Amino acid sequence: MKRFKLLIMVVLMMIMALSIVVPAFAAGDSWATKGNMPTGKTGMASAVVNNKIYIFGGLTMSSSILNTVDAYDPTTDIWSTKSNMPSAAKFAGAATGSGKIYVIGGLDGNVKLKKVQVYDPSANSWTTKTEMPTERYSLGVVELNGIIYAIGGLNDNNYSKKLEAYDPLTDTWSTKADLLRGGSNLSAISYAGKIYVFGGNNTSTMTQVYDPSSNIWTEKSNLLTALAGAGVATINDKIYLIGGSQPTLNNRVQEYDPANDSWKYKTNITTGRYDLAVNVVNGKIYAIGGFSDSTSQVINKVEEYTPEVNLPSAPINLIASAGNTIINLSWTVATNTNSYNVKRSTIAGGPYNTIASNVYGISYTDTTVTNGNTYYYIVTATNTAGESENSNEASATPQGTVTPPSSNKALLVITLVSGLEKEYDLPMSEVNNFISWYNGRAAGTGSEVYTISKSFNRANFLTRKDYIAFDKIETFEVNEYTPAP
Repeated sequence: MKRFKLLIMVVLMMIMALSIVVPAFAAGDSWATKGNMPTGKTGMASAVVNNKIYIFGGLTMSSSILNTVDAYDPTTDIWSTKSNMPSAAKFAGAATGSGKIYVIGGLDGNVKLKKVQVYDPSANSWTTKTEMPTERYSLGVVELNGIIYAIGGLNDNNYSKKLEAYDPLTDTWSTKADLLRGGSNLSAISYAGKIYVFGGNNTSTMTQVYDPSSNIWTEKSNLLTALAGAGVATINDKIYLIGGSQPTLNNRVQEYDPANDSWKYKTNITTGRYDLAVNVVNGKIYAIGGFSDSTSQVINKVEEYTPEVNLPSAPINLIASAGNTIINLSWTVATNTNSYNVKRSTIAGGPYNTIASNVYGISYTDTTVTNGNTYYYIVTATNTAGESENSNEASATPQGTVTPPSSNKALLVITLVSGLEKEYDLPMSEVNNFISWYNGRAAGTGSEVYTISKSFNRANFLTRKDYIAFDKIETFEVNEYTPAP
């Protein structure tokens, strides 16, 4: 009996030990296998336009350097072939700007390239632009605020520190501040107005961050594992490094939280590889191709990663200020948030009724209040995982002479990066909600899309809605007017 009890205790201790280890690879994120790409490739450039992934050039198992272009539609899981690049290239970089894809640099045989090859997915055609100043390959290429940056790489067998910026509007290049540490096969991405550069083929665990407004690089927390040739993607306010090799194959997924400057491991990719393509479409990350050390093969495998989504944090610092028949609310951004709910009560401590949902900014004006009455508010944050805890409670009492609410309307004209214009005739309150969402998304919070209900031409439909993606908006204008009596 004593031995039996001892055995039970040992088993329980093992279970407890496992429960301590497992959270490092938190449940909720997962990998799934999708349709293979037509030909196994590594060292290719990639970018996304209109929710399709484009793969440019690269290298096959037979060491053929390619000028081919393949397009993948994650919605249908189908591949298609597009017009070939003007020049073959391996280890080039690519970024999307104004609906076009800029493929920059690379290597063709032993020739290091300066080329800027521009692909227009809508026309399936190519043009060439002004070459970048410094020829190089295995570089990082990202777009930020309409400017495309070429970062690091290899030049004359040296790890380059070069940062050069290309303006598509003027077709010109300029030189920016050097990286803190040069490298090739860097993982580079733009996020929240800055450029993040990770690792590289100099046995680096370094995280370098560039602020274009100051032209200054800073160093952040090191990677958990040194990597080169890892895929990089950002989603849900986190940055993911996938795969990589330094000095041997790595199938790890490392998640970086820019808000906390912290790292943690996530669920491993099923097939470890490096020099792969990694892109985000519709809330999922796709890992495509690459080289596998475990099989010593260039592979054509496509895997889809669904990141874990935690509940958002509760909004804090809720403030209520009263005016004449209005109460203005403001609060501090909650992390991991798509939108906010505003709730109100006439009794301190509730119960509260939701008076607004899908609020994308960090402020709200309640215009449905009566002067002389005290109102109590809380705000919650939401994402796909659910709703946060309540914020602090704030209260205010509106005072003053009652004036009727504005009945003004506006024509909201949204120009998309494709050149398409969308025009909506809306109440100013709805236009203000759109502007609040846009400003919030530009600051790194809120949903990727804004929904506009169309009350015209509904026919027999119950509703008609347009879903406007933030990264597809080139510009918008607001034309306010007073409707005729």
